[in-house]
Amino acid sequence: MPLPTLSDLWFWVITAIVAGAGAYFGAYLKKKGENLATKEGLNDLIVQTAELTKTTKEIEASVSGRMWNQQRHWEMKRDALVSIMQALESLDDATMSVFDVFERAAKAGDGETESWRSIKEEKKLAFHAAINKFDRERILVNIVCSENTIRATRMASILYRTKADDLFKGLITSYRGPYGQMAEEFQKTVMGLYDVARQELGVKAETVE
Repeated sequence: MPLPTLSDLWFWVITAIVAGAGAYFGAYLKKKGENLATKEGLNDLIVQTAELTKTTKEIEASVSGRMWNQQRHWEMKRDALVSIMQALESLDDATMSVFDVFERAAKAGDGETESWRSIKEEKKLAFHAAINKFDRERILVNIVCSENTIRATRMASILYRTKADDLFKGLITSYRGPYGQMAEEFQKTVMGLYDVARQELGVKAETVE
């Protein structure tokens, strides 16, 4: 068997070097490719996470905003209803007082004397001030409350104005108690409006045993 020549040795050396280099660079390029893919995947994940975080914050802000608006609306309704019920109590007192004066004047038989006219006029002015205040408080109710509550406050205003006007015109001539013949209807209106206010605010009435 002939011995390999020098050129043959160089051929095998170069072949081995090229093969080794090829394997090395192949493995290197494969690793680089894997690293690049991993890096790109990581970048994609970072971008997706950022977008998800942004979306989540936008949703949270939206929900928080709606909750704040709902809470603020409830507070406005509460304030409006507290004010209207306070005005109604004052109106009811003024109505009771004016009916009481007219009742006592009629029973006295001298209701048209200067003294009674002065007292009647004073009570009539107090009634008009109370009913006007009640109607002013209805403005906010009309803005922030439901149609059911708006209707109830409007009907209360109509009732008190109509019955007082009938009294002043002499159309109510028989009396029963300090409210006159309208006592039960006034009381029913007041209690009904309290029920409407509780419903508007989602407050359950406590049962008293």
